[in-house]
Amino acid sequence: FTPGVLLIVGIRPEVEENRRITEVDTPGRDELLDASWFETVDQALVDRLPLRDLAIDLDASITSNVFGDISSEAVRGGDEGWLFLAKSVDQPCFTDAQLASLRDELLRGSAVAAAAGVKLIFASPPDKAAVVPREFSGALGCVRANAEAIDRLEAVPVVPLLSALDDREEPIEDLFFRADTHWTSLGAFVAAEEILEALAPGLWDEDALRVSEVIERETDLSVMISDLRIELDDVYAVERAEQTTSEERGLVLDDSGEPVPGLRLLSFTSSGAPTLPGRTAVLHDSFGWAMIDAIYPYLESSIFIRETDLGQDHLAPLLADVDQLVFTRV
Repeated sequence: FTPGVLLIVGIRPEVEENRRITEVDTPGRDELLDASWFETVDQALVDRLPLRDLAIDLDASITSNVFGDISSEAVRGGDEGWLFLAKSVDQPCFTDAQLASLRDELLRGSAVAAAAGVKLIFASPPDKAAVVPREFSGALGCVRANAEAIDRLEAVPVVPLLSALDDREEPIEDLFFRADTHWTSLGAFVAAEEILEALAPGLWDEDALRVSEVIERETDLSVMISDLRIELDDVYAVERAEQTTSEERGLVLDDSGEPVPGLRLLSFTSSGAPTLPGRTAVLHDSFGWAMIDAIYPYLESSIFIRETDLGQDHLAPLLADVDQLVFTRV
């Protein structure tokens, strides 16, 4: 009764399902004689029933939290509300050929960088399931073994992020979100410390860390199962006495001067406190966003670009004058 009344007065639900809302075309003579058209009308009316979105959310929440059933093939449930990306926990072991291919790619990149007088460092953020396997109740694939294999690559300086996260004493939920694919601000800062140690040993200052704010994060894996979960995150920042920093934001342009879709450039200049001399470029994926505030205060000049393909032509002018290059991707 209540949904019908709300529908009449013009209130509509915000449908949140893993499909588009049903639409109905204006009928012609043939459609009015076709029973399937009336079935489509029925579904369209159901889709627009007020309070239906709340019912969907409640059903998904009960299914995942009470019965432990995850309504998505892309997500796997773990213990105590932990969620994992299915393709991560199911991943097969790297073959020798795959590891050799990655090693060769890094060697080629290192050779090009060295020829230009640039120091190249590689860091691969480990998948959450590799760091918290005990929280996953099912059978894991080779996610842990693969992360360990990457840490052992000797083609270029490789930052062992998996072992750095393993060695932390904080509860694992302080390093990774339960219902998101990414690490927390603290987890990102742990990784950033290891990267900076590889760039400039001894420059990291643990006493400069501060919690700048607490934010609410909408977790991506919970969205994928239509059961939105909000998690709090203590966002860390680096505060160094007498340091000043300037920041610029820009676009990444291609050879014709047009913006490259989806790419943005962040650049920083820091002074007043000890920094790594020269210009440092950081190419990163989605894990890298949370590391930016941890790294740039220790670099005299830096640029951050979300790009994980070293072979892209639009990178050449941006990297022409760098002294250090950090390449990080999952």
